[in-house]
Amino acid sequence: MKRPPRPTDDLEIWLDGRRPRHLIGTPDEIAAGMEAMWRVVPLTHLIIPAVPAGMRPADTTPWLECFAAEVIPRFRDENVPSA
Repeated sequence: MKRPPRPTDDLEIWLDGRRPRHLIGTPDEIAAGMEAMWRVVPLTHLIIPAVPAGMRPADTTPWLECFAAEVIPRFRDENVPSA
């Protein structure tokens, strides 16, 4: 009989690299991915590269503005999912 998953199983998957650590998609997909990650690893801060290597700042501004306007507000203190 297979043992039930332990609460730490998902955390171990995140930490050992068996799960992708990048979120790519629509604002809804990014928010859903962040919420799923938050339930496994209850972060208090998030660091993202504002200008990934090899990209011009002008090329990243539209997606940063979209992230700031459509994703970040979902995670204000009163909206943060509980672990």
